Amino acid sequence: MLWLGIDAGSSFIKAALLDPASGAVREGRSVPAPPFLDSGNSFPARAPDSSSPRREISVDALAETVKALIGLYAEKFPIEGILFSVQMHGFELYSPYDGRALTNYVTWQDRRAFGSGGGRAAKIREIAAGELGRNGVILNNSHSLSPLLHFLEEEKPSGPLAFALLGDAVVRRLTGQRIPIHPTEAASTGMYDLEGRDWNRRLLDILSLEKIEFPPVAEKREPAAYFRPEKGKEIPVYLPVGDHQAAILGSGAGVGGMVINIGTGGQICWVDRGLGFGPYETRPFFSGLSLRTLSDLPSGRSLSALVDFFWDIGENVFDLEREAGREFWEKINILAEKALAAGGKLPAMDMNFFDGEGGAIRGIRADTLGAGNLIAAAYTAMADAAFDGYRRLEPGGGKPASLIAAGGVLSRTPLLREMISRRFGMPLKTPPHTEEVMYGLLKLGRWHAGYTEDPL
Repeated sequence: MLWLGIDAGSSFIKAALLDPASGAVREGRSVPAPPFLDSGNSFPARAPDSSSPRREISVDALAETVKALIGLYAEKFPIEGILFSVQMHGFELYSPYDGRALTNYVTWQDRRAFGSGGGRAAKIREIAAGELGRNGVILNNSHSLSPLLHFLEEEKPSGPLAFALLGDAVVRRLTGQRIPIHPTEAASTGMYDLEGRDWNRRLLDILSLEKIEFPPVAEKREPAAYFRPEKGKEIPVYLPVGDHQAAILGSGAGVGGMVINIGTGGQICWVDRGLGFGPYETRPFFSGLSLRTLSDLPSGRSLSALVDFFWDIGENVFDLEREAGREFWEKINILAEKALAAGGKLPAMDMNFFDGEGGAIRGIRADTLGAGNLIAAAYTAMADAAFDGYRRLEPGGGKPASLIAAGGVLSRTPLLREMISRRFGMPLKTPPHTEEVMYGLLKLGRWHAGYTEDPL
């Protein structure tokens, strides 16, 4: 029995064969995700200019890419089921009568809801703060609710509207069937009541969203729909899940485990029994568990800003060609190791280079203004941020049952892993598999197929 796992991310669509019986993931491949579009005042969209705040994609193009991937695998292998993980947030609006799309997919990277005074999220908090606490999110301008309200106010669409997230929007195109939304996707919108396990209807009423048709939220073991490839028998399709939860599942973290994920973005996550609410996000997980999560850790995006600064000097002052890949990062890390071994005082770095008033580098002296010192300072700031995040997630100070590293930056940076491990005073383990999302989908496949009674 072979299943197919598909991860619809922001940059790439990945696919792999999943073997629930042996626990193997193989035959992986990756293709670019559809490019961003800029619809302007029209639908469908055209390509954006770099300054546009719009970050939309064509779900039709995404579904065609996914369909082609399924076809490639189905021609060579007997696929018995299809599992999806998808990027979260965003929305699509479509006609509830005929399923016709009325918008492109507005992604989490769309910035139209951002603005002065905290943007759309701040306005929502002013009028609905009492309800937002039930949703487990620290509402920001990227959660689906913020760009949705902005879109409705600016575009004023007429007629009946139905709401979709990426997973059900893709499955609707592949199968012609409308499916429920899994809680791991629904909770990312800022409109899901964690305790009620349904859309927060009071919040929707307050914000005059009660006339939009929202799909049911469900967590089901049986297939949600069926896809028929051009050749062969129809294949069961299961409810898509959020990519964050799939990655945590694949990392091997159990109850009380903590996962530090530093890739393009940065997150720290604690696997919790029941629902805990505090100065963090609470996200539904699997098997009745939840994830205490912080999503504001400094990450590879901030490191790239430093590296771009170095290369700006190299290219424009010294006429050097930019290097990329593992060798470059090895050089950077050797410089950082030397700076740390020297034992001198490092600059203090605030790596918030992209939001608000921006970041800062303080305490620079003539003997500390070097590439190695700056990278070492950045790694120190990242390790400190991870430990501070842990104290926000677990204010009682209890040690995590395990500490797991995830994400591309941590996987290729032993020095940063070592610094975080020292900060916590316990080993920082790497996941048993590098493709955490696919192994998370494999665990779900084993559960769907009846090999286990618990996805964990």
